[in-house]
Amino acid sequence: MTCRYWFMPLNLLLKGENRMTENKQIKILTIDDEDAIRHSIQAFLEDYDFNVSEAENGKIGLEKIHSDNPDLILVDLRMPEIDGLEVIKQVHTQKPDLPVIVISGTGVMADAIEAVHSGAWDYILKPIQNMSILLHSVNKCLERYRLIKENRRYQEHLEEEIEKQTTELQKANTLLKSEIEAHKKTLTALKQSERKLDSIIMTVPDIIYRLDPNGIISFISNSVKKYGYSPKDLIGQPILKLVHPEDHQIALNHINERRTGKRRTTSLELRLISYSKKYRPFEISSRSVTMDPVFHIEAEGLYDSQKNNEKKFLGTQGIARDVTDRKLAEQALKESEERLDLTLQSANLGLWDWDIVNKKIWFNQHWAKLIGWPADKLETNPKGLEKIIHPEDLSVFRELIKQHFENSSRMFEAELRVKTNKSEWKWILLRGKVVHRDKNNSPLRFTGTQLDITRRKIAEASLKTIAGAVEQATDSILLLDNFLKITYVNPAFIAVTGYSQKEIIGKHYSEINFSDANKESLREMQEFIKNQNPWFGRFGQVKKNGQEFVVEASISPIRDQNGAVTNYVLVQRDISKEEKLSEQLRQAQKMESVGRLAGGIAHDFNNLLTVISGYSSLTLSGLKADDPLHRNVKQIINASQKAESLTRQLLAFSRKQVLQPKVLNLNDSLKDLNKMLYRLIGEDIDFLNNYADDLGFINVDPGQIEQVVMNLVINARDAMPQGGKLTICTKNEVIRDLNNPQFLGLGIQPGEYIMLTVKDTGIGMDDRIKEQIFEPFFTTKEAGKGTGLGLATVYGIVHQSDGFIIVDSKPNRGSEFKIYLPRIDSQIIELNHNEQDDRQLCGSESIYVVEDEKEVRNLICNILKQHGYRVAFSINGADALKKLAAIKSPVHLLLTDVVMPKIKVTEMVDKFKLKFKKLKILYMSGHTEDVIVNHGVLNPDIEFIQKPFTPLNLLKKIRDSLDS
Repeated sequence: MTCRYWFMPLNLLLKGENRMTENKQIKILTIDDEDAIRHSIQAFLEDYDFNVSEAENGKIGLEKIHSDNPDLILVDLRMPEIDGLEVIKQVHTQKPDLPVIVISGTGVMADAIEAVHSGAWDYILKPIQNMSILLHSVNKCLERYRLIKENRRYQEHLEEEIEKQTTELQKANTLLKSEIEAHKKTLTALKQSERKLDSIIMTVPDIIYRLDPNGIISFISNSVKKYGYSPKDLIGQPILKLVHPEDHQIALNHINERRTGKRRTTSLELRLISYSKKYRPFEISSRSVTMDPVFHIEAEGLYDSQKNNEKKFLGTQGIARDVTDRKLAEQALKESEERLDLTLQSANLGLWDWDIVNKKIWFNQHWAKLIGWPADKLETNPKGLEKIIHPEDLSVFRELIKQHFENSSRMFEAELRVKTNKSEWKWILLRGKVVHRDKNNSPLRFTGTQLDITRRKIAEASLKTIAGAVEQATDSILLLDNFLKITYVNPAFIAVTGYSQKEIIGKHYSEINFSDANKESLREMQEFIKNQNPWFGRFGQVKKNGQEFVVEASISPIRDQNGAVTNYVLVQRDISKEEKLSEQLRQAQKMESVGRLAGGIAHDFNNLLTVISGYSSLTLSGLKADDPLHRNVKQIINASQKAESLTRQLLAFSRKQVLQPKVLNLNDSLKDLNKMLYRLIGEDIDFLNNYADDLGFINVDPGQIEQVVMNLVINARDAMPQGGKLTICTKNEVIRDLNNPQFLGLGIQPGEYIMLTVKDTGIGMDDRIKEQIFEPFFTTKEAGKGTGLGLATVYGIVHQSDGFIIVDSKPNRGSEFKIYLPRIDSQIIELNHNEQDDRQLCGSESIYVVEDEKEVRNLICNILKQHGYRVAFSINGADALKKLAAIKSPVHLLLTDVVMPKIKVTEMVDKFKLKFKKLKILYMSGHTEDVIVNHGVLNPDIEFIQKPFTPLNLLKKIRDSLDS
């Protein structure tokens, strides 16, 4: 977008705000049949306090000229009823001194000439790219109009005086005539001088300014207005108020240098802060950019001579010229050169530029690479080029160049063999044209490209061999004539689409069924073909049986020896499977990224919950049941438990929770849940189950698999608000065929699985919703009725348990979730737990605590000390190793966080074990880390407590670890 400059006339520069007041008295009439143009001109001129009225055609305009008596008229030429030329003629006849400016978009020179001959004062083309042109023309015409009126009044007054004093003047007639003539000449010269000065000032956009010794503005021209400033408001302000903050120091340096009188500022560039929204946006290469105005500064110091030839620094005066356009042009030029280079690289083209007069040829790097010669070894002259052209092709090259130089051909084009650095011959297509000739039409400069067409030449020579390959190709290959009618299709196309040769041959390519969503790709491809350019892309087609499929296609022109396009070859491949795999991969990557974020949040949140729930529990244990604070603390504990549940779901989704798997029969777990599930779903839903009698075993965390079932059942219940049927099934399943479409992209391994199916007859889902259901916090339920973590939790638990999920759902047809978990051959091991809830939780052993979170560390130490343990601590692993040598008494238990800075926890633990042979280790963390777990599953010989934990849970776990 072109910058908008605002030019002010000389009298406004001299009179300041008085002119703005005068403008309010000036009436301007705009006559144009386009509302947008009238309104934009009115808004622009009213910004300068002109009184602007409008007329939508010539008839109304003439009426308003008589009624409103305007001082200036802006008129379009092409209008209904009465056109602009008629308006100009009538105005010129009735009011010959009234200024008329034509604003027209015809761009016809005859129109402009006729308008001026009819009485127009100025002519401006639409659209007006630079509104300052309009303002300049208006001010110029108004000034001329004012001078004409003043001159006429002056002449009328003079004639009256002459008439009154005729008798006296007759006596000195000769002398008076000479004086009058001299006066008129002087007046004319003065007016011409004023007009020239006004014109110069009006067309200069530069900012003229003066500063006092401290850099305070004492004068600044009205040109600063177009950048959003008021000259009046800037008087008394530091010049740095206008300068970009990053340029403050350089501006101060130049002011200080002038203070000593050592230099005059030239060629300084500073950025100005613009507050004018009209000024800021620009366009470079069809894209919008924003740039603060850049100014070229010319300034000098003002000095007063003192005694002893010393100079007193009075301040600075200078002129600032806006060079933003130049900067933008430089940037645009740079980008244009980069785009050209990128285009040439993308098109695999070499470039050559021939200075014919000086017999010098410039080649780009790609040409050197094309023929295998080092760039510095290439001969950059016509003879050097001819040396590497095949002798049989040299005469053709010379003849074609000669014809083009003589202007017998519009373009030079030749297919030649060129010798490479390895003495091999390559076919090269040379193209170019003379881009500069002298006045005698002799060529001066030639520019062109080089394209390696060796493969095409080889392809033409090997056409019969290729034809056999085409017949046996697995990709579909079609030949089209110049009118895009199909002349050949290979067997692969017949096999894929189901059409026969008879049904296809002779048809236009567009007659092949395209998916509605891909009509645009067809149009784009046809546009490339129209320009004889190759096209690459993807689009959907429809087979004869109506089945849609996606193809990856390329279509290229086939040229004869003379470069003329004779046919087009289209190669397309069915990539439906790849598209589905790609989409599934993108979905998996998105889920993994969100999972990492959720896991990190949960880890930090668990540390906070440990402190909240821990201190709350300690506080509650010290309060009596009737204490007023008892209920408040209880509510805090309840809230922390809900938050703990939320973080568990986040960890489950992100697969960062610690699983403690056991070998179990899924049927047994489901039967234990049945009673709860009946209460959960309500009486209006039929609950059916079908559990396989010979169901194998799985190795999963019992609590987590129950969470999976509960979340799926709750979702099914909510999908059937009017009642329905819920079915849960289990089944032994063997997966052998990984090409089954439902298994694509899931990364599964063939083998034996236990399949859990949860099916409902609810409202179902469309494909858009189905793609998002496993994303955390995504929910279709009303606000307050779901966290959006239910299915995300299911997804995390199943995948962390080495399983996978398949979802089948259609709107109003219910949903079916199939969960596959690896089947194992192990038997259920019954563990005998003799723990008692009321066991002794106190102890006197020595415990060393390593925790980098201060609040968590203080809580743990307080709990242990209150229960008789001897406690020491370190703030991280590195701190613990520093203190290790100084520990003299035995340490019975090392309680350490897993995730800490500076040193790996395993390194610290190993060094503690070297010193204390019977040391017990208890790990704690907010989420899993591979240092103590394998893909989220706890190693059997590791003692671990999950954050957040209560004081009671911590004490029990410590006692278990010490007593084991």
